[in-house]
Amino acid sequence: MNLEKGKTIFDKIKMPYDTLRKKENPIKPIVNYYKSKLKAGEELWWMDSENGNTASNIVIRIWNNLSQSEKQDIKNRSMIYFPELFGNRSDKFNRIAVWLATRQSIVSPNIRDLFTAGGKVDIIFSTKTYERVPRIF
Repeated sequence: MNLEKGKTIFDKIKMPYDTLRKKENPIKPIVNYYKSKLKAGEELWWMDSENGNTASNIVIRIWNNLSQSEKQDIKNRSMIYFPELFGNRSDKFNRIAVWLATRQSIVSPNIRDLFTAGGKVDIIFSTKTYERVPRIF
């Protein structure tokens, strides 16, 4: 590759190739560089394997190709992990979208619909009826 001086990854991490290739963990300086460039709410996805920050699979899956039981399991966990889903903020689906891609290796082009489609239903719990609650509950 013909990159200008200062534009290679070796220039950016301030380490020559030969030094990098001899390191026990040569990817770490690169990961650290890209971590330093992240904005709030951004993650490195599968590159960042420290501290349990790994996707479940390097293969990306599409939501519609998951089994019904896997979809339900992910929706259940999402409601626990991301209580903002129950709020009114316009950005309430942002964190779950990142989590699905980075931790579950799943892309959902219509993530909002997973939690808002289906209309309203009455739910009976014990002797109490909750009327017109979102069907996702």
